[in-house]
Amino acid sequence: MFGGWAENEENNFWMSYTDLVTGFMIIFMVISLALSLLKGEKKVLESKYAELIGEFEEVFKDQNAIEIADSATIRFTIQDKSLFQLRNHKPTPYFESVLDSFIPLYYSRLETFYNESRDSFTIQEIRIEGHTDSLGDYVNNLITSSARAMEIQKYIVRHDYFKNLDPDFQNFVLSNSIACGYAYTRPLDTAGVSKTSMEQIYDADRSRRVEFRVLIEYNEK
Repeated sequence: MFGGWAENEENNFWMSYTDLVTGFMIIFMVISLALSLLKGEKKVLESKYAELIGEFEEVFKDQNAIEIADSATIRFTIQDKSLFQLRNHKPTPYFESVLDSFIPLYYSRLETFYNESRDSFTIQEIRIEGHTDSLGDYVNNLITSSARAMEIQKYIVRHDYFKNLDPDFQNFVLSNSIACGYAYTRPLDTAGVSKTSMEQIYDADRSRRVEFRVLIEYNEK
């Protein structure tokens, strides 16, 4: 009697142990599959960003004041002229002239991307990012950088080209555009390279700027 009970206990133990191991194997397989999918999605996104950078380079090849940075970020060169005056959030006449050339080219390309890639990719955000030099305290620079981004956003919305965009895409842009400020946390050096600290050598004129960055997301999960 007791021998049968002990034998059943042992069988139940091994059955439970087997179920536990099987459960761990299933969890491991699911995690591995999820990580593989995420890695694949990251590669697809990286490839799409690289494609977008190439397209921007082609679109802006004749625009000396416009350059493409990493992650398809659009940056504007100063060419001995400022984009913004010291502690001022209004674009200079020079920057306005650059924007007049930039806006039709940029939003035309984004509209094409929006129409042709929407089944596989989504434009998450169209960011307008404001920046300052290091003069003054952080809070005031944060306010100035945010005001610069917002001022450029308003300039775009008032622009004749934007007013004549397809209503569907126009509403999409208005719903997915974000104007934000970074104060002096992302300065540029004289070559236009981002620095990680204000203790490094940087260019105050180049750092007073606004950049455009589009964030895209892969749809097919």
